[in-house]
Amino acid sequence: MELLIRVTATHSCFNVGDDDGEEKEGDEESQSEDDKAYTCEWRKAGVDENGIPRHPAFQRFLIGENNVMDVALKRWEVSCSWRESKVVDEIMEQPHVNFEIIKKAYPSCLLGRSKKGFPIYIERPGEIDLQMLRDAKITLEDLLWHYVYTTEFAWQVIEPQEGNPTAKFFTILDLKGVKLFDLVGDAIAFLKNAVSISQDHYPERGSKIFIINAPFFFKRAFTLVKPFMAEATLEKMEVHAKNFHQALLKDIDADVLPKRYGGNSEESDDNVPFERLLRYTVGTRLLKSGAVLTGADGEPDEQSTDALKRFVAEFEKEQAKQLTPEDSQGTITESIGTDDN
Repeated sequence: MELLIRVTATHSCFNVGDDDGEEKEGDEESQSEDDKAYTCEWRKAGVDENGIPRHPAFQRFLIGENNVMDVALKRWEVSCSWRESKVVDEIMEQPHVNFEIIKKAYPSCLLGRSKKGFPIYIERPGEIDLQMLRDAKITLEDLLWHYVYTTEFAWQVIEPQEGNPTAKFFTILDLKGVKLFDLVGDAIAFLKNAVSISQDHYPERGSKIFIINAPFFFKRAFTLVKPFMAEATLEKMEVHAKNFHQALLKDIDADVLPKRYGGNSEESDDNVPFERLLRYTVGTRLLKSGAVLTGADGEPDEQSTDALKRFVAEFEKEQAKQLTPEDSQGTITESIGTDDN
């Protein structure tokens, strides 16, 4: 219960414009004693005799800063403080009550793996339903929290081994349907903040950023975001207005790539294995806490929660059928780290 109280207090703390991860004036007085005492896993690993962080994640920060130790240490400290102030280590322990409505209104998908083994993440901002988000009372902070939740799912569940060479996203940003007037207000604010979170706190987590269906005004609009992006990130970007199918197939197997992008897969976004595992993870935490999903009107939705409960039961039955006799003593819940404490 203490965990849920502490994490719930941080749910809406992904403040717009808080790009540096540092505490603002007055924050210290407003923090509870529990918040002050919380220490992230990175910091718990300590430092060696030379003051170098022992946690293997530090190597990503060092590489990201071209092995300039002082700069990497400063960036590391900022990210440790950010993870502690937002309780990011334990974000997946919290019931994600807005999961279903955000997935409906803001299409994204953890598709599978590239030919080199990188997890593929697809986002389609042109299909976002802003009115649905408003009706459900979803805020910009809620969207950013969801972004961090999904990111942590990738690195806590899909690729939990720090230092694994495949622990990097292959990102596809599909801009089909994006209009010039979409790049204002909350839409551009979300993009700027998501880019900032990714660059500041998840260095060396990207293998390639593949932008497709880029509209005619993309180059000019991109100048709004470009100043917030590191040079190393820009070097990983590949932009295509059209005729991108063969380029994608160089990196992604046809059986994995959706037909709309030139592949053979006819699976819906929510039925690919990573997305099913994500929904199952959300479902187990939600049901364990007794929380209820947010509905289209922003109020608790018992019907959607019951549907999620049925999905969890069906998922576990499917996993049980795949277990060998030697595995029969275990469950899928063990593989994602669920517990009863």
